[in-house]
Amino acid sequence: EAEAGAEPCRGEASESSLAPVGLTNLGNTCFMNAGLQCLVHLEPLTSYFLQGRHKEEVNADNPLGCKGELARGFAELLQA
Repeated sequence: EAEAGAEPCRGEASESSLAPVGLTNLGNTCFMNAGLQCLVHLEPLTSYFLQGRHKEEVNADNPLGCKGELARGFAELLQA
């Protein structure tokens, strides 16, 4: 169930829905949702993350980076 004031980006998922419908729109998340859906439908990228191959290439020592949090978060999203 959506939070008060939040509108779904593509509609609510029904009990019989086979595919996810996206994120709940919190005002400015529709654009992020569209970008994530594009990335998720790139089979080579999805395969790369689902197989855990990204773990070998994360540069956790880069002081300007986010220690691999973004890559881990995307991998977790794919596995959900």
